[in-house]
Amino acid sequence: LYDSMAPGVDRAMLGESLVEAWSRYEPEKAGDWILQNVTDPMEQSRTISRLMTAWGYDRPEQAIEWLSQLPSPEIRRTERGRVVQTWAQDDLMGAASYVSQFPPSTQMDPSIQSIALSYSKFDGPTAISWAQSITDLKLRQRTIQQVAREWMAYDPIAARPYITTVKAPKIPRSQRGR
Repeated sequence: LYDSMAPGVDRAMLGESLVEAWSRYEPEKAGDWILQNVTDPMEQSRTISRLMTAWGYDRPEQAIEWLSQLPSPEIRRTERGRVVQTWAQDDLMGAASYVSQFPPSTQMDPSIQSIALSYSKFDGPTAISWAQSITDLKLRQRTIQQVAREWMAYDPIAARPYITTVKAPKIPRSQRGR
């Protein structure tokens, strides 16, 4: 059916739905099907995202292993972060242990961010520590801000001393209000 449809929204939605259902039982085969049949780059990216979200709940390490065969480093980076985010919801210690095996790098930044944001809901100092290891400065700053907001929500007394020492970003004069 998929092959007989003209490229477009309906075909893309069908592909995503097929992969989402298939990924519960045979995620490796669903992934191989994507690589063989989904040729549009945007459609392929969305379909891989669906696969990684579903696969990340059951067998995250296998999902990450499968990603290593993808030619696009950007898709590997983004989707590894998605798998780690899903994994951390179910097994934060396992996901953190996996991520800690790798040195901080732009390739690992989305995964590190996922761990930091997961810890931010109950362990501000650990979340800040993870966030500070993000190599991309803008992503690091955004993540630290998100962590600080979460921390303030559940433990403002402990968070306040840290938050008051964080420097505000420099805003160019042209963007300042008068």
